Amino acid sequence: EAQFACPSHEVALHREQDKVVISLAQEQAVMDRDFVLNVKVAQAARSFVLCGQDGEGIAAMASFQPFFPGLQQPHPLNLAIVVDCSGSMSGESMAQAKQALEGILESMQPHDCVTMVAFGSTTKVFANHALPCNQKNLARARRFAKALDADLGGTEIGAALQEAYAILGTEEPADVFLITDGEVYDWQTVVRAAKQSGHRVFTVGVGSAVSEAFMRELATRTGGACELVSPCEGMAERVLRHFERMRAPRARRATIRWPEGAQGAVPAQLGAVYEGDTVIACALFDATALNGAVALEVETEQGEVTTLELPLAARASAQPEHSTVARLAAAERLKTLDKAAGTETALRYQLVSPWSNWLVIAERPEGEKAQDLPTLRKVPHTLAAGWGGTGGVKARRAVRYADTAGTVIRSCRRAAVLPTGFPGISDIPAFLRGSHAALASASEIPDTLRRLLALIASESDCLDVSRILDLLKEAELWDEFAEVFRLADDLGLDRETIATIAVAKLLDELLADSLGEELQDELAALQLRARQALDALDVRQSQAIEQQLEALCEHWQQQYAV
Repeated sequence: EAQFACPSHEVALHREQDKVVISLAQEQAVMDRDFVLNVKVAQAARSFVLCGQDGEGIAAMASFQPFFPGLQQPHPLNLAIVVDCSGSMSGESMAQAKQALEGILESMQPHDCVTMVAFGSTTKVFANHALPCNQKNLARARRFAKALDADLGGTEIGAALQEAYAILGTEEPADVFLITDGEVYDWQTVVRAAKQSGHRVFTVGVGSAVSEAFMRELATRTGGACELVSPCEGMAERVLRHFERMRAPRARRATIRWPEGAQGAVPAQLGAVYEGDTVIACALFDATALNGAVALEVETEQGEVTTLELPLAARASAQPEHSTVARLAAAERLKTLDKAAGTETALRYQLVSPWSNWLVIAERPEGEKAQDLPTLRKVPHTLAAGWGGTGGVKARRAVRYADTAGTVIRSCRRAAVLPTGFPGISDIPAFLRGSHAALASASEIPDTLRRLLALIASESDCLDVSRILDLLKEAELWDEFAEVFRLADDLGLDRETIATIAVAKLLDELLADSLGEELQDELAALQLRARQALDALDVRQSQAIEQQLEALCEHWQQQYAV
């Protein structure tokens, strides 16, 4: 059973006899997010071994997911929750983080103690010491969490963690629960400070722009655990499950035993292992046949010992090669090697590493070599979807209103006019009230543009790229864009892309002030897609399109005095 961390309309499944092919539903997509595939299998099948040819020998990779007896009485938590409230967390990331905080506070027990630190360029502290989780303190904590917003500036993680360590003190080990979507400068120093604090740090990395290396290292070095999540894959639920690890039993000792003859076994030592975590280990065998078993032995903090044993059975072929398993095992060994050994391993297994690169060299015939200096073209970075509230991480929305308000909205879509003084206005979301109020007051806006605003306000995902052409037809603006579309056809460009650029420019230059606050976010996402579409064109195409759009905007400004 597979689950996808993308809205269903973005992913297509094609089933064949022996496989399922996963592809994007649209022909083109902005590469602004990770693709996350969650696969659920039976518990009995979650531990397994893969073997493959490695030269003349055999490589083995073992994957364990241990489950051992839980605690009879979960130990009380002394906890500092550190939440990123920098500007990049705005939008869905902040909303999901606050939902997760609500669930965490709901699960706190009377014998627990908690405080919170919100951070950006500055910090905001709930309490200067961890407070007992009685009803009064939890109510205060919920009010503090509910009032959080992505309004604290930059991402100064180091200072926020130091604040948390000072609150928790050094008398006994405590726990820090960090939620952030950002990177950190000189993160090795932050990790060393966390290790010196003596507290476990559990990290949650949000979105596609977070520094994975920092988040994992911070958790591993302090005996905590790391979870990477995306706002569109049920972030709040994932954060809550990760939080429960703090109460879960963990291994006091974890050992992997390979059969005799194992070489280059990694990891040499295991860090913290919590119930349900996945432990991956690799080894090489200089033999043509492999038999025996690999075992993971864990001892919990209560002295209970659990052993998981997996059988090994493989035979090397007569033709030496490096299988996929062998290359995966080599990639794991790279993490433990120095420059000389790492370079030799990377070259042997054809791996990209800190000491090797993947270079493509195109040899041109003498008559085709460039004679002039190259043209400098700036290519902007693509923002990760959801970063700072931009990008389209939200699935398509289906907004339902009360019957009276719904009738009004449908009437507005037909007539592009806002009836005044109707009942049920309080049932319409604020972003619709703001947009329609702007429509009502802007009497100088022509009917076609008023109709466009009414359509966007009544169904904001009209601004989704896949619906741009339909939006223009419904607003009766198709003829206005005829020259732009003819130019697109002449240049061999698809009309959907050009319509995206045109609508973004129209809204930005003429109608941006008529959009409510919520629709400003939708406009920002559309403008990002438009900018990326323009950057994908060559210089001749982009100049021609921009000139045509400038002429179109001048026409609107002169004709309508907008």
